[in-house]
Amino acid sequence: MRNRGAALLLLVPGILLADERTNPPAIQQAAPLAIPRGETTEIRVKGINLEGAREVVFDNPAVTGQVEYVNRAGEFVGKFIGSNGTESTIERGGPAPMHEVVLKVAVSGDAELELTRFRLITAAGSTNPQRLSIEPEYELHREMEPNDDLAYAIEQDEPVTTPAIVAGMIREPGDVDVIPLIGKAGEELVFLVTAGQVGSALRWRLDLLDESGVTLASKTVLESDRGPAMGYRIPADGRYFVRVSDIDSGGGKNHFYRLRIGAFPFLTSMYPLGVREGEETEVTLRGYNLGETRTAKVTGKADYEGMREADLRPDFPAGEAHDKLRLAVGAQPEIFEKESAAPMAIEAPVTVNGRISGFEDNEGRKADNDEFRFHARKGEQFVVEVEARRLGSPLDSVIEVLDADGKPISRASVRAELATRLVLNDRNSSQPGLRMEDVEHFRVGDWVMVGNEILRVNEEPRGPDSDYFFDSFGGQRIGYLDTTPEAHAMETPVYKVSLHPPHTQFPPNGLPVRQLEYRNDDGGPGFGKDSKLTFEAPATGDYLVRLRDLRGFQGEDFAYRLTVRKAAPDFRLLRDGCSAHSARGQRGGGGERAAAGRLRRTRSVAGG
Repeated sequence: MRNRGAALLLLVPGILLADERTNPPAIQQAAPLAIPRGETTEIRVKGINLEGAREVVFDNPAVTGQVEYVNRAGEFVGKFIGSNGTESTIERGGPAPMHEVVLKVAVSGDAELELTRFRLITAAGSTNPQRLSIEPEYELHREMEPNDDLAYAIEQDEPVTTPAIVAGMIREPGDVDVIPLIGKAGEELVFLVTAGQVGSALRWRLDLLDESGVTLASKTVLESDRGPAMGYRIPADGRYFVRVSDIDSGGGKNHFYRLRIGAFPFLTSMYPLGVREGEETEVTLRGYNLGETRTAKVTGKADYEGMREADLRPDFPAGEAHDKLRLAVGAQPEIFEKESAAPMAIEAPVTVNGRISGFEDNEGRKADNDEFRFHARKGEQFVVEVEARRLGSPLDSVIEVLDADGKPISRASVRAELATRLVLNDRNSSQPGLRMEDVEHFRVGDWVMVGNEILRVNEEPRGPDSDYFFDSFGGQRIGYLDTTPEAHAMETPVYKVSLHPPHTQFPPNGLPVRQLEYRNDDGGPGFGKDSKLTFEAPATGDYLVRLRDLRGFQGEDFAYRLTVRKAAPDFRLLRDGCSAHSARGQRGGGGERAAAGRLRRTRSVAGG
């Protein structure tokens, strides 16, 4: 038996070395990136190693397609980027072949107006997904150059008549497109940009101007969390102008856009953001061109792709809405927030539907903090979670669990044991890798504190010019003990730390000791700007949950769902039918880092 086992150990490396590496098939670009429903469109796809493409698959049953033919288009010139965002270190052999695939894509007349994705099935495996926008059957206009300012646009003989779709491009840095259109008194025009959703680099800004150049309405991509469309009620018949630009003054062939203009229904928000499974709830709708339809009755059904969410898209007198709002479906009892001077009493498990809407007093408008009181026994563990951004609310939530007097509660003592600093360059809040000056004294599994976040080393640097990599999921750093990953500048102090029970006393070592409190801003991978916090009651008694907007913003649209429940083992298995990506002979990624470690079970530390 010993000899047989030794033979197996020798054979496995031989098999792996004999496995030829291939360049995985990959779509790099497609044109056009929008398809009108009820029509058949030719789409040209360019990419790497697409030879033998025989099938195209969509994630929307209303869209079908077929491969017409495949052409060789030279060889790939450029750098392969790996999973860590840097140039791949994998030896891939000779130059990768480029191909162009021509597709015929048909969209049914009753397809919903939304994004869809497709993949090509090739001789070497399936490709990455490519997004397309399904559009209404509006007249298509292409922006006409020169149109960099109002004077050029005024001279154009054929202004856009709505409804219409304008296809354009910000061709070079500083370029601006001014598009003339005809407006009718009383109509509520909606301007909807499609850009980044289909791969454009444009960070758009829209301005609606009158004939004298006065700005009537404006919106930028930075405000798209309040709905991606700009709406304006036209005051009088006449000619108006919509200006499209890049907020960073960028430009180039990848700064393209499609601008949908019309008096069509568009939903911007609803309240409440969810319903309990099996129960009926009336939701209030806000948006453009909704007519008298301001409410809708919905029943909670947990059937949205296996998740506890559902889509809401009611019919309106002016036609179908050109977007859909996501409605949460919860398992807990549901109540509504009540504004009062004292914290609102709740009993877990519960989901509270509320708004950070602000209030007026003798000194003017105040920032809104919603507080809720609940009872817990010593040692009981709770999960406190916010749903807001994931459901279209502009709220950037932050939550805290406080004692009955509203004072912070320590969850762990963090003792620094070794200090270094960040070098090379600044890092954003998601990058798994950080470059540290000390490349010798940090080991896999060590706890690290950078700013306000607690990280754990996943991979040590391979040399003086390499990063430390930390536990991450989906390309985003994991902040332990509910700390929120942040952007960090060069020279930021970094500490190797140990974690201890709250208020532990230590002999001084010249390095900081920090008391971590029960607070969370961003809940981590999958939560975006929504907050999630785990809490273990240090004693039997009452506790407060405080919820607010991190920036101090507020308004009727700043809705949320706050769930407080007992902690319990849980997981969610997600399947994305258009994201199962495989390629023959493909292994590893940029830097050849193993991905398995990112999916391992995370041990609990100090209640985190």
